[in-house]
Amino acid sequence: MENRQNFNNIQQRVNLYLDQELSSDAEKELLHEAESDKKVKEILEAERGFREMLRIKVQRSHVSPDFIKSIKKSIRKG
Repeated sequence: MENRQNFNNIQQRVNLYLDQELSSDAEKELLHEAESDKKVKEILEAERGFREMLRIKVQRSHVSPDFIKSIKKSIRKG
């Protein structure tokens, strides 16, 4: 159970780091941990790779300006 909690904690901090939500001190601590702990480094690299793959492979559909106007108009009425 403790290993799972430790993994979840590392995963959470990695996500915060990649989302640029960590404080400067927490960021330095995580990067130092990644340098000295193989598991932390693996988790960080895996998440970076996953996010990069998503950026490359997932493409957003084009939305016409008229459609956007229609949605905004509907929101204002509601």
